[in-house]
Amino acid sequence: MSLRGCRGWTLPFALRSESAPAAPAAMPPPRSVFHGLTAQSAGGVRLPISLTATHNGKVWANWDATMNCRPGTFPMTNVTPITKIRPDGTFTRSERYVIRYKGGLVDHFRVKVTGAFRADGATGTLEARVRTTQPGHRFRPCASGKQAWAARG
Repeated sequence: MSLRGCRGWTLPFALRSESAPAAPAAMPPPRSVFHGLTAQSAGGVRLPISLTATHNGKVWANWDATMNCRPGTFPMTNVTPITKIRPDGTFTRSERYVIRYKGGLVDHFRVKVTGAFRADGATGTLEARVRTTQPGHRFRPCASGKQAWAARG
């Protein structure tokens, strides 16, 4: 049986077993990228986090979380804006933002991500909360709780 597609083209990749970075604190190399997993899962699959260290000692992140809303859950993706990395390799970013929809529905988000870079990766926590409002309606707040994460470069 012959497979059709891109003949002669390959995409190398590496599978690694999960382990939390444990080396001493360190500033990340400029323009480095770290990928990892959070303590949460959705459908049996752990949720991702990715961090990018900039050339000038800052970091931004992209991560997923699932918030418990009773009943049900609310999935979200957050892009953490560029944040300064302290000289000891740690960072913290808290955000508040609002998304408005037609009909007066408003989602009020609070998110926080903390982290520490190490010589062999990064570790930290993240959490997300959303409170939905709409005139004449009551909604329960949703929260992910504090979730640990670990990533490697």
